[in-house]
Formats: sequence, structure tokens, C-alpha cells
Amino acid sequence: MTVVVHCLRTWRHYLFGSQFVVKTDNVATSYFQSQQKLSPKQARWHDFLVEFNYKVEYK
Repeated sequence: MTVVVHCLRTWRHYLFGSQFVVKTDNVATSYFQSQQKLSPKQARWHDFLVEFNYKVEYK
């Protein structure tokens, strides 16, 4: 998830307002949005990720 957040911060000006797909080979990343208990760092990531219109797909 660290890499996803880093890439979205880097490319955010291109991705705002558009829908995109994040493809990952890590199955845990695909379940990040459905977790109920988050660590403080994960909660900050979640607050950042809410700004985007994306879908996570596990390959």
C-alpha cells in the first residue's frame, strides 16, 4: 500500500477527476478498503485515498 500511496502522490495532478484501476499482485492491498480496524498510518492513507476515484484489482 505504501507504493500505491507514493505513486498517487506523485501522479495526483493527472489522476484527479478521472477513474482509474490500480492493479496489484498483493492480495492484502485489495482488501485495504474493507478493513475496519486501521493503524494511524493506514488511517492517514485512507483519508488521502478517499480523494480519488479508483478501483483496486488483484491480478
